[in-house]
Amino acid sequence: MDEFTEALIERVRAARAALRAAAESTDVLGTRGALDELESALQLAREHGVEVPPIGDGSSGRVGS
Repeated sequence: MDEFTEALIERVRAARAALRAAAESTDVLGTRGALDELESALQLAREHGVEVPPIGDGSSGRVGS
């Protein structure tokens, strides 16, 4: 895996974690910003053909733990 792909996957994982944290808070604007970042990272991955691991694969963006 090249550096770009690794960095992009990490960006998605970080965005998932930020969204999870924001959603658990009462920060509506923070939640919206975190969602925007996640959508941006996922779009970039699609545009470059990067397969992002799904949520629940043990990544830092895992939900429910």
